[in-house]
Amino acid sequence: MTTLLAVSNFSTATQAIVVKPRISSVVRMTDSTFSVVSPITTISTQGSYVIIYGNGFTTNSQIFIRSVGSKGASVAPLISFISSTQINCLLPNSNAGSKMLYLVNNVGYTVITIVTYQ
Repeated sequence: MTTLLAVSNFSTATQAIVVKPRISSVVRMTDSTFSVVSPITTISTQGSYVIIYGNGFTTNSQIFIRSVGSKGASVAPLISFISSTQINCLLPNSNAGSKMLYLVNNVGYTVITIVTYQ
């Protein structure tokens, strides 16, 4: 049997200590060693190595890319947890356009930002 828990199942004090992820910036166009080559604002349709900065990241965080209006999502094929404030990843190939980048931490909290493939 599976028991589903909602945030409302926890006291306000417990909710306050759970770290929710936040993305402060996505540095695009790094090489495969995650050295910044050019911090530009678009991602290659062939995929790109990126560094994501923020807070609340966990060792088992997952990253997905989804087109606006799409029901499916692509999983980032490479995700490296560096710290609670940095994750390095390889974003998957995608067609040109704005995409939603989802970062889900190990307790299920999700943060979404928009990235542009070109």
